[in-house]
Amino acid sequence: KIHCLDGLESLRVLLMGKNRIKQIEGLENLMKIEVLDLHGNQITHVNGLSPLSQLKVLNLAGNQIKNIGASDLKGLISLQEFNLRRNKLKKLLGFGETASLQKLFLSNNELHAVEDMCSLAKAISIREIAVDNNPISLG
Repeated sequence: KIHCLDGLESLRVLLMGKNRIKQIEGLENLMKIEVLDLHGNQITHVNGLSPLSQLKVLNLAGNQIKNIGASDLKGLISLQEFNLRRNKLKKLLGFGETASLQKLFLSNNELHAVEDMCSLAKAISIREIAVDNNPISLG
């Protein structure tokens, strides 16, 4: 849990890469946060982000995330750039709430089939997707 951030309502950028964070908790009062960098931690699930409606850039690269669930990105209506490189991703389900998403980085994961990424069709503003170094087969 990320403690002691309750009084920082005006915080716009939070860089907490390469720590030992296991869960995304304690960020619910950061209503103006626009950039959140939690790369290189030990996070296994994407949750606790729904109150962050102003979040534009989210970096979760180098964690232990296996999937993006259907409601994991709920509330992230302003998200434009999402870095999920170097995780253990096998399935992506939660992109229905990310209409503003423009860039998505999925390199070096465990995505096996294009079908595992079908929810990306809901990210109607997407301009760039990187899926290199995944064991994807096309049929």
